Amino acid sequence: IASFHFQRLTTDNGQQHYTQTPNTTIYDQPTASKYLIKKMKRSNITTSLASSLLTFLLLLLPLLKSVSAVTDERPNFQIFQSRAKHHFTRAGEKVEGEEELRKVILGWYAIPGAEEYQICHQCVGRIDESTGRINEPEDGVAQAGRIQTVSIHFQCGGHPCLVLPAAPLGFNHFHLRYKKGGEWSLWSTVRNYNVGEIGPMEHQEL
Repeated sequence: IASFHFQRLTTDNGQQHYTQTPNTTIYDQPTASKYLIKKMKRSNITTSLASSLLTFLLLLLPLLKSVSAVTDERPNFQIFQSRAKHHFTRAGEKVEGEEELRKVILGWYAIPGAEEYQICHQCVGRIDESTGRINEPEDGVAQAGRIQTVSIHFQCGGHPCLVLPAAPLGFNHFHLRYKKGGEWSLWSTVRNYNVGEIGPMEHQEL
């Protein structure tokens, strides 16, 4: 509590009056105890906030790991449908100039949590089979293959699929990756299909 010192002064006409000047602020024991308790409460609040923040970060860490980990995963590219057809016009005639090409339908089992897919067609050499990463292109050398984005809503038999209207005869190679949490996974290992006869195709190890 604050204490005050009163000083008596006498003016020229003999009148007296008093002035009040504050002394140094002091605290009695009850007030000092209240001050310490208040300070301790503030300290406890700060400690509690720090503890809550640490707990939140620890809970968030597994989620961050799960998001970033997708970039280190190679998807399980399980194909349930692979079929070659002639490419016909709506009138039922073969497309002129594409008699030696085939319409290929490739369907795979959906990957949980996938937001989007990409298929890299004929990307052998462009994708490192041991790591699932894109090889850096040499200066002036075009990268092999073509990457096509596939919406999760484009489906065949309830699962995502890709339709290639004009695939070349012979071996066609496919890699897949998916997006999850805004991040792309690594590329899958290659799937090889020998496009030729009309009908189902079987994956072949090369």
